[in-house]
Amino acid sequence: MNDKTPEFWAAVLTGLKNAWPQILGALMAGL
Repeated sequence: MNDKTPEFWAAVLTGLKNAWPQILGALMAGL
């Protein structure tokens, strides 16, 4: 399960970029 391909990391980065507003909003709400 440790065969992370460039495509995998590209998908992870895309997911993080898309989820960033929600993550930032949750952090701000937590403060």
